[in-house]
Amino acid sequence: MRHDHGKKEWESVARILVYGVKVANYFPVELSCGFIACVLFPEDCVSEDFLLKSFEQYIAEDEREAFQKCF
Repeated sequence: MRHDHGKKEWESVARILVYGVKVANYFPVELSCGFIACVLFPEDCVSEDFLLKSFEQYIAEDEREAFQKCF
């Protein structure tokens, strides 16, 4: 996934996820919780703290320590 996608591209990603659930009865739970929340819910419903915690789970442990010191 790219960080610079616009609304149209992200809507396409959401349609693909919905299609996967409806047709194949499959939802990719391997995705980051923050990513899933941002796809399923409006942007103002997902807290910054939740996104930061989700990001911490994604990065390596040594990077996580540095990240936590910054915040």
